[in-house]
Amino acid sequence: MEPTYTLNGEIVHLCEYIKGRFYFTTIPSRRELKSTVNFHFFSIDNELVYHNYYSDFGPLNLGMLYRYCVKVNTKLKCFSNGKKKVVHYTTTNPEKRANAAFLVSCYAMINLNMVPREAYKPLLSEKGPAFRPFQDASIGYSPYQIRLMDVLDGVYRALQHGFFSFDDFDLEEYEYYESIEHGDLNWIVPNKFLAFCGPTSELNSIYRKPESYLKYFKQNNVTTVIRLNKKAYDASSFTSAGIDHYDLYFLDGGVPSNSILAQFFDISETAKGAIAVHCKAGLGRTGSLIAAYLMKHYRMTAQEAIAWLRVCRPGSVIGRQQTWLEHMECWLWKSGENYRINHHGDGDKIPHHTYGIYSRQAKEDNIRIVNTYVPKLLSPVKTTIPKITVEMEQPPTLPRTLRKHCDVADDMKMKVLSNIKYPASNHQITGSTVSKCVIAEDVWEELFPDTFS
Repeated sequence: MEPTYTLNGEIVHLCEYIKGRFYFTTIPSRRELKSTVNFHFFSIDNELVYHNYYSDFGPLNLGMLYRYCVKVNTKLKCFSNGKKKVVHYTTTNPEKRANAAFLVSCYAMINLNMVPREAYKPLLSEKGPAFRPFQDASIGYSPYQIRLMDVLDGVYRALQHGFFSFDDFDLEEYEYYESIEHGDLNWIVPNKFLAFCGPTSELNSIYRKPESYLKYFKQNNVTTVIRLNKKAYDASSFTSAGIDHYDLYFLDGGVPSNSILAQFFDISETAKGAIAVHCKAGLGRTGSLIAAYLMKHYRMTAQEAIAWLRVCRPGSVIGRQQTWLEHMECWLWKSGENYRINHHGDGDKIPHHTYGIYSRQAKEDNIRIVNTYVPKLLSPVKTTIPKITVEMEQPPTLPRTLRKHCDVADDMKMKVLSNIKYPASNHQITGSTVSKCVIAEDVWEELFPDTFS
């Protein structure tokens, strides 16, 4: 029997997510529901609000999804709620209702380990109208839409591939850098793709100068910038800092040519570190190319890739760019399969990330590599364990897993105590003045194989 609640003499159906504890419902009025002895009601309709560009209204971004998950968990654990049924309610406003359903379904996938259809199934018990599809950031009605299930599938695929983990998510970093005044940038794929608003050297512009991004880029192993719009700054702003820069211009609102797409893949597949991509706003052209990469290398559908981009960076992929991605889907899948066969010997070997975007643990372990600060190889030191002396361009800060095997003196000289290997892709030494340290030779070779002849 479906759980219900009586409101003003009307029976309201409750969508059950945790038996006897957590529910979702839509009420016919905009009145605020008061908690009772048996029920604790809450709504996020006026708390977590989508900031639209034009006629777009969702889905709510990754930061809001994180806030929602924290809120629900807090309410379920709250002593004052005791054994009350916790009910998330929304109104019949189609836009608010779609976003509320998105949040509760994602909570079920993230915290209750449900697959998308399991997370969506309780919503069917409402017997209400279909959820309004989300649309792109166009003016007025748009035929370019994605359904709620598409968004759930996109978030679920991101979870499967390790794109994010809410147990290790830095909300402060996400919300700080997504604001225009702090860069208007968002990570899409961990340590691989960052989308941002086009910098400019123009005076009195609301957009930031390219130099203002350098510190963050160096801290986060961004080694390549790809510009898709007309030039508004000199590329030397990045290249003089050791960051590669490429121009792949195509029209605003347009789709890339086959040549542009091929160049984008070639750059992305050979870049040494993360890639920052921008057009003018960092939404349409930027989102389209990153989505194409997701489809090729992670076998995501066009709708899944668009959905994930919009959750990370609302407004991404506009107009006919969505149709272009749908048209390219089969070709991108086949191209990705061939790439994986040629490079990994297995067409089904989809990448998986240990650390998600905005990972706190990755920062603590210094996982993000800063290529600018690769130390210089000096002469080997003859000891029982083969060791080499290295000169650092900065004071060395070792990853926690490597640091515990070293003696660290006040003068920042270090000596490895055991001959232990570490994956080259997971560890790096970073730090801000010249210093020296001693490291086991095989550990060094694992970390920086390019320095060995």
